Amino acid sequence: MVWILKIVILAVILSSFFTCSDNYYFINVYVGYMYINHWKIQRLSAIILVPAMFYLIYYLINLSNLSYNDVITDLSSLTGVLYVVLLSFFFLCIALWGLKRFLKGYVHNAYYQKFFISLSKIIHVILFLITLVCLYLVVGA
Repeated sequence: MVWILKIVILAVILSSFFTCSDNYYFINVYVGYMYINHWKIQRLSAIILVPAMFYLIYYLINLSNLSYNDVITDLSSLTGVLYVVLLSFFFLCIALWGLKRFLKGYVHNAYYQKFFISLSKIIHVILFLITLVCLYLVVGA
């Protein structure tokens, strides 16, 4: 159960790196730098997900050949847990970053931008927590 808390704390810390200040000068300097880093991180995450997706598709195709106990054993292993947690984390981060870019581009009211971006972060953290709880229930540790 402690590892779940560590991952949640890491997710909250990582999501807090992508917020902006209301100070205009700070935004001009800081956001320009963050857009470049944000773009690099998003591209790197997408590149990491490509082989992970190929493995997931391969695993799902061969899933019918495995028994229920084999699937539970695979998910209960350290590599299975890490794979599910990291894949879910990267999927949700890319979805969050893409939605944030969309909201910043098409929602022009600053209040609504901040509201919907915050709501999106909360929903993505809840989805990640649901993933961890479901994984915990499947693993049964």
